[in-house]
Amino acid sequence: MRTWLRAASLGVAAGVWLHGQEVGFDRCIAEGPQTWQQECAPILVAVVVLCAHWWFLSWFTRRRLSQTDWRATRVLWPTGAVALAWLAGIVGLSRAPEVVATTLGVVAAVVNLPLIPVAFLIGWLSDLGLPWWILAPAGTAAAWFWWWAIIVFFERRARDTGPVTVTLGI
Repeated sequence: MRTWLRAASLGVAAGVWLHGQEVGFDRCIAEGPQTWQQECAPILVAVVVLCAHWWFLSWFTRRRLSQTDWRATRVLWPTGAVALAWLAGIVGLSRAPEVVATTLGVVAAVVNLPLIPVAFLIGWLSDLGLPWWILAPAGTAAAWFWWWAIIVFFERRARDTGPVTVTLGI
């Protein structure tokens, strides 16, 4: 980790010193071999963020469940999370400054980390060759319903109403 930090600080210093000049970059020399700690760090961060999501959603649900606007929360939470993901995608594709696009992308990724199963599903459908005009609405709907299911799960857990059953009314 210190090697990465040292390389980043040298890169920033060289960028300031060489402002406006062309500099070549050899990727093979700069990266070097990966250690198992460097390979496992993103997984550990994802696990910590998922645990933080679990704790926050549990706390948020217990705190807000008794309020009268809870039904709106069930709709607004998934809508806001999906809108944030779309905003990050649009800003990333636009000519926005890289710092803004990266920051918004990281925030959207952290907020929507519980959508990993939906991302795998959309990635699998993309590998099958489906066009974007099918994948975008399907992914948006799947992400919205996945967030809604997560909120309903925490709502049921906070109320402790027993097992969840589905009545079809046929």
